[in-house]
Amino acid sequence: MNSPIIVHDWLPEPMLEHEIRLRAYYLFVRRGKRDGHALDDWLKAEHEIVREMQPYRIRDGFSFREIRS
Repeated sequence: MNSPIIVHDWLPEPMLEHEIRLRAYYLFVRRGKRDGHALDDWLKAEHEIVREMQPYRIRDGFSFREIRS
């Protein structure tokens, strides 16, 4: 029987922040490097990164479980 693997976090926090930072920079560059949208870029990047991870995990109380098919 395959039991779910308990995961305490999606990624170690520094790695998650790094992924968000890279995605936010990508959005900044794609927009033509125009200033004034740093928060929008960060929030959009954060949303995209978390959304990409969600199909593989489900919330279970205060921890996350990996879904096995």
